[in-house]
Amino acid sequence: MELRKTNKVKPRICLLLVLCMLLMIAAGCGKGGSNPQTSNPSSGSSSAAPTTAPPYSSDDYPIIDRIVIGVTSIGHFNPAMIGHDMLANDLIFDRLFRTDPATGEFFSDVFKTMEWSEDGMILTCEMYDNIYFSNGVKATAEDVVYSVMAFAEPWAVPVVLSNSQLDAEWTRENGYVDEYTVKFKMKKQHFLFQNTDMVLVCKEWAESVGYDSEDWYYSTVTSGRYEVVEYVPGSHYIAKARPDYWNIEKEGPHVVREYMVKVYPDSSVAYMDFELGNVDFMVVSTNDYARWEKDKPEGIDMLVKSNGSVLNFVFGFNNNDVWVDKRVREAIAIGIDWNSMGETLYKEMFEYSPSLVPVTSPYYIDPGAPREYDQEKAKALLAEAGYEPHELVLYARTFTSYKDQMEIFQAMAAEIGIDVTIEFGDMTSVITSWGSGGPTDFGFYSFSMGTAAQDVWTNSTFLMLPGGIPWYTLPFEEAQEIWKDVSSIDPDLRMKASHDFQKYVYENIYCISFAAQKGALGFNSNKIPRDIIDRHMSTAVGGWLFGRMGMLSAGWK
Repeated sequence: MELRKTNKVKPRICLLLVLCMLLMIAAGCGKGGSNPQTSNPSSGSSSAAPTTAPPYSSDDYPIIDRIVIGVTSIGHFNPAMIGHDMLANDLIFDRLFRTDPATGEFFSDVFKTMEWSEDGMILTCEMYDNIYFSNGVKATAEDVVYSVMAFAEPWAVPVVLSNSQLDAEWTRENGYVDEYTVKFKMKKQHFLFQNTDMVLVCKEWAESVGYDSEDWYYSTVTSGRYEVVEYVPGSHYIAKARPDYWNIEKEGPHVVREYMVKVYPDSSVAYMDFELGNVDFMVVSTNDYARWEKDKPEGIDMLVKSNGSVLNFVFGFNNNDVWVDKRVREAIAIGIDWNSMGETLYKEMFEYSPSLVPVTSPYYIDPGAPREYDQEKAKALLAEAGYEPHELVLYARTFTSYKDQMEIFQAMAAEIGIDVTIEFGDMTSVITSWGSGGPTDFGFYSFSMGTAAQDVWTNSTFLMLPGGIPWYTLPFEEAQEIWKDVSSIDPDLRMKASHDFQKYVYENIYCISFAAQKGALGFNSNKIPRDIIDRHMSTAVGGWLFGRMGMLSAGWK
């Protein structure tokens, strides 16, 4: 079968995009033969979802011909490049590393064992010995090393591996141990290498087509349960179940024969099609979730989960000395109604979170005594610090996407006598301004990509990571001393440091955390059982529920 694809130019990375990614990323088989021939699916459009329970096969597994997923955009399938489709990563690739968000423990689709050296600097991984790609090539350690090293190439996303602390040159030379064993060396001990979003790529195929081939982007060889059989730019792609997927015996047979990922102009249009039964699976906006809460149609259900991160108000310590005075920081902490802001922004999905990680995180602790909203006390603190009403003037330059947060803050700050000026811009202009030391006094930050590990390290790199955005980096040596162990591979040491750092930031009011970032997934409950969705979807990441999408198709028992 011939795959339809576009003639787009391969994405190129510039310095501004790298800086942008630093804001978002921290650090998840036919045997011996050619591709099986399949018929062209008759699908440029989707059919209405059935309104009855799914049929069951003779061995008591459901059989679903198609699940339609509604999205607002689709990317390409090269996982090492900016713009890759994260949903496709879980449908068409096996991941090298995954995280259990409830415990923070790591596992893998590819490795049956993973073991750190005593000094925590080298991770040794043993593969399963029966993995086959969709082109029939058997996967070995060479494919694993190649898959990881692809992220270290000049054309790839450089921050993916730089944040994970992988010693790329050592691993390139020494990573291959034997046919099914690999080793990865770190520059310094860092547990989140195992949370890096890397998938298993076929080295033989990749080298045969070359780095500049469009096949990397739109017609890739896969390692997961599905392969892309049709791609129409700006419209849809279809991922069809591989009948010879290597891990069927362990994970269970296919339930969903194919997924159609369909593009809509916006999420509200997709939601209307969802209500009509033409979409089975989608991320639902805050407004549409509120609509569903008021009138729950039969056959439509929702799953709401944290994406592992929290929205924070951030002080620009390095741009404005006003924040050195803790009384001013406290005035912001108690003089702004953070609960009201969260409810306005997120409506029914709002969940207050006073710390750097959400309450669902295994690292979360109650960081200290609750702060009570008190405008009069806030005004008194500002006066005590030497500011008469409207003498304190703040300026911020930020992304248009933070417009709602900024305007709510602007109005609330005026009520306690602080004048706020905001200038909005696109990502390129704002990042340029921030990188060159532009006068930004404050801002908002959440790790938009989310983190399946729900860990403190990922949620505090914006404050602590050298080389990040200067204006909101904490300039305190004691902060680095406490923070240094939140990336330890020793789980007890990591947990203690994570607790200590949460308390340190909260007690000193070095940023103000107030809203857990969450996502709502709407699904056709006549097709997909809630417990299956809950079991395989871990955390809402990057606007999508980061889980084991391909495993939704595994035997439902």
